[in-house]
Amino acid sequence: MMESMANFQRMGGNWQFRSVVNLDINTAVYKSLRGNSYIPLPKELASKSAIINLKNNNNLCFKWAVTRALNPVDKNAEKIDKNLQKQAEELNWQDINFPVSLSDIDKFERRNEDDYLNVFGYDGDKIYPLRHTKQKHAIDLLLIDDGQKQHYCLIKNFNKLLGQSRNPMCYCKRCLNGFTRKDALYNRKTYCNEQDAVKVTVPEPDTMLSFKNYNRSTRVPFVVYADFESFIKPFDTCQPKTNESYSNKIQKHIPISFCIYVKCFDDSIYTPHTITFTAENEDDDVGQIFVNRLEEVIKQIYNQTKFAKKIIYTKTREKNLFLLLLVIFVKVFRRRPGKRSLSLNG
Repeated sequence: MMESMANFQRMGGNWQFRSVVNLDINTAVYKSLRGNSYIPLPKELASKSAIINLKNNNNLCFKWAVTRALNPVDKNAEKIDKNLQKQAEELNWQDINFPVSLSDIDKFERRNEDDYLNVFGYDGDKIYPLRHTKQKHAIDLLLIDDGQKQHYCLIKNFNKLLGQSRNPMCYCKRCLNGFTRKDALYNRKTYCNEQDAVKVTVPEPDTMLSFKNYNRSTRVPFVVYADFESFIKPFDTCQPKTNESYSNKIQKHIPISFCIYVKCFDDSIYTPHTITFTAENEDDDVGQIFVNRLEEVIKQIYNQTKFAKKIIYTKTREKNLFLLLLVIFVKVFRRRPGKRSLSLNG
């Protein structure tokens, strides 16, 4: 607040901040995502037979889903029987609050070092990641809701859940992109594991993205367009290691020519022109020549437009300047001790 007032006073206006008369603080209760009582699966999810939706009548759906993932069965996987309840006691649930929020899952993983979890959400149309672990082997949970409560389900086949065609595909659990080859998925995971779990939203088909707020744009006096042309030179590389992530370099782009087009907002001030260059032999450093030519253009523009502009004083400006000098003179005069007299002519 003090910094905001200081910035306001520096902008002028002779206003001074004296005190805070009143301060209002508005608060809102934050309700994090929590899984609790049973919710039936939507038809589009149930038809894929890729989810185990345990039928609980309490707030322990997270507990039963995790336990079922660690103790799979062939029949009646949705049923919470005595065996499942006994198996759940083998896990450490100390200080875990039910219903479990996403932030509580970190606490569960610390209590159970060998168990890691991914959590995905569903908005009625798409599945998107809510929480992702960097561990290779993890339990996949789906958090669904009916508008009033949330519910954890166990994903038993992630690729089948996201699959939309008859061709089997492997899906990345971060970006949710599908790949037909496992090596392509592995290369993708190398990049995705460095990113946060986010929901990707793409434009609808046959839609157009346009810019409308032209009033918020800043007009620049000059703009330079540049483009390179290059040829592709193949080269050999050493045999990569198949057990590690690698980039297989097979060719190199070598620039051989460039084009520079300079445009001013007013052609009467600076005539637009084009600069082109093509290398004559392999010893020509096209990149350095481009930088030199561009520097020459910038210096030319600077020398051509650095003309001095005279200050135009209108009668209104002269009057305002006189009043400003008068105020300054009066303030200085008041600070001086002794006799004070002031005579103004004109």
